[in-house]
Amino acid sequence: MFVILEYCSNGSVLDLLLKQNQLSGRKILTIVSQLAAAIEVCHSNSVAHHDIKPNNILIDEYNQVKLADFGMSTHLEGISTKFMGSINLLAPEVINKSPYDPFSADIWSFGATILALIVSDWFLKGIPSHKAQLMVQSGEIQIPEETPHELIEIIKHSMIRDPEKRWNITQITNYLRESLGSVLQAPNRASRILPRLSRTVAVPQSNRLSLPAFSVKACNSRKVLSLSKLAPLVPK
Repeated sequence: MFVILEYCSNGSVLDLLLKQNQLSGRKILTIVSQLAAAIEVCHSNSVAHHDIKPNNILIDEYNQVKLADFGMSTHLEGISTKFMGSINLLAPEVINKSPYDPFSADIWSFGATILALIVSDWFLKGIPSHKAQLMVQSGEIQIPEETPHELIEIIKHSMIRDPEKRWNITQITNYLRESLGSVLQAPNRASRILPRLSRTVAVPQSNRLSLPAFSVKACNSRKVLSLSKLAPLVPK
């Protein structure tokens, strides 16, 4: 079987961080909104990613983001005991090697990824996200004053030590729809990209090919998920 995948010519969000060091609040909002939409598709189909991080968020020629690298993903409903993922973005319960909810663990990694987009130094230095959280609380890591409060709110509800108290992905996407819709429809490039969120897909990072996309589906070697349920975050 051959799978033809889309080539993301603008590299990864990590590449973007290394080039620009500091991303604008609007750029981060765009990335976060599209990433949340992709995660929602995965979780609604009982697929946990297990390795959400800037390296695995690709950017296509239209500046739309794609959640990539499903090599660690699992299709399950219930508790996991597998230790997997990138150590500095893992949820505390995964690091402690306790039985955990993989979908809630994804949410921690999602929040930690947002924190890395806002302040990248700790992530680039390999500091674990649970320590970075404490450094933010102590003031050792300074959040820029111009950071949109919506991003701070998502981090607060995603990076909670008790996994049962974290928002789930539906709560996050609902919050984005309610809070950011009018902001993201401002007349700039971001507003022209976001209405096409129904095209946000997840593709394996290891299979980036310089070929046109023949399919808009989230896939890996074990599963292919239809994105027909993906609704734009920006209301019509």
